[in-house]
Amino acid sequence: MWRVDEGQIALAIRQQLRFISSVAWSPKGTQFADAGGFVTGDECVECTVRLWSSEGELLQTLEHSGPINSIAYSPDGDRLATGSGVFLVAGCLDCALRIWSTSDGQLLRTIEHPDMVLSVAWSPDGTLATGSEAVRIWSPDDGQLLETLHTTVGDAVTSLAFSPDGARLAGTTGAAHIWSVDDGSLLLVFRPSDGVGSLAWSADGTLLATSTLGSVAVFSADDGSLVQQLVQRLAMPYRAVAWQPGGGCSFASGSVSGAVQVWGPSP
Repeated sequence: MWRVDEGQIALAIRQQLRFISSVAWSPKGTQFADAGGFVTGDECVECTVRLWSSEGELLQTLEHSGPINSIAYSPDGDRLATGSGVFLVAGCLDCALRIWSTSDGQLLRTIEHPDMVLSVAWSPDGTLATGSEAVRIWSPDDGQLLETLHTTVGDAVTSLAFSPDGARLAGTTGAAHIWSVDDGSLLLVFRPSDGVGSLAWSADGTLLATSTLGSVAVFSADDGSLVQQLVQRLAMPYRAVAWQPGGGCSFASGSVSGAVQVWGPSP
């Protein structure tokens, strides 16, 4: 954990034999979660989600039987969604969407998934989306499948993000897709030359920041046009981007090299 104003590490939690695939802060700001795990032979190693206080105290450990690929807090911070699964010779291991209480770690609901869940995202109104070979939108209250959205270009959906007003859903398969949440129609598809690894909406919903194999870029969410190319042909791929909350115009990116960079307007 870093302090943004100083760029200094504020908290470091060292965990042996733990592959961490996803980290998320609660909107309440009082806790955060990490998740991961990997399979060796028939055994899933450290396939857990851990909830931590902002001071680094372990609050809860949420057990899974397969690797967790993605986690996301609900808008009110009371629930945590986890997406898990991996394909083995025998079939799909622990391919499921789960919803947990963040106050006591209680499992509230398990939704069996047809394949491994690679990404999860909450909408502002509290519905849930999962990404795999298609995008599915679920009711977290009763587990009902509300809608299935299909892609046109690329492979599985590895990153999902609702627009701040909840009217659109963006996902990436290597190409960026934007759907209308209201009717499920595909509004826009664009694919930069390096592809799209992950994406995040600006607070006003007009821009998408993207990470790719070798660059970080900002695109118009209306027509997919390139607004700004920030890095190009980096030796180590960028894997994640996140906008500053509260309407800020800065965002952070993280790469396989271990570097975290914060981008913003020139002083």
